Amino acid sequence: MALPQDFPKWENVTYHYDIWAKPDEDEISSLDKIWGNWLKQDARK
Repeated sequence: MALPQDFPKWENVTYHYDIWAKPDEDEISSLDKIWGNWLKQDARK
């Protein structure tokens, strides 16, 4: 089964994931910050 034609190329997805997953000076990635915020919001429900 193939992905739809309008899906981004895997190289583009990997490129951006690598940027977002890279730890900052506090050793926390952007993805970790986002996921942490989502978990906090979900816990409040």
